[in-house]
Amino acid sequence: MIIIIMIIMIIIIIIIIIIIIIIIIIIIIIIIIIIIIIIIIIIIIIIIIIIIIIIIIIIIIIIIIIIIIIIIIIIIIIIIIIIIIIIIIIISSSSSSSSSSSTSSSSSSSSSYHHHIIIIHHHHSSSSSSSSSLSSSSSLSSSSPPPPPSS
Repeated sequence: MIIIIMIIMIIIIIIIIIIIIIIIIIIIIIIIIIIIIIIIIIIIIIIIIIIIIIIIIIIIIIIIIIIIIIIIIIIIIIIIIIIIIIIIIIISSSSSSSSSSSTSSSSSSSSSYHHHIIIIHHHHSSSSSSSSSLSSSSSLSSSSPPPPPSS
């Protein structure tokens, strides 16, 4: 009888030990699964953060490139405007110089023409005066008494 009780006790103890081992194994498996899930979540979060950082860096690079292109375009436009202004100033000064030269030449020509007119006028007036002098001498000679007839 005692032997039977002992055998039953041993069997019960073995069953309890097996159950405890199974429970421990299940707990370990659950812990491992939880750790794996946490690691996967952390990896996913890290990947998402890296992707976001890469996207932000790409956007910043694109913005910087656009700003640089805009600055280069503005500089080119300013240079073109300055060149156009310089060309306009050069053309204007050249035209002004040419116009001034033409005006000076025209003025000189006009002065020469005026001088010529004065000379002609002077000549004309001298001729007129000579004509007037001839006319007066002719009138003097006609008003003098006729010479006496010679006998």
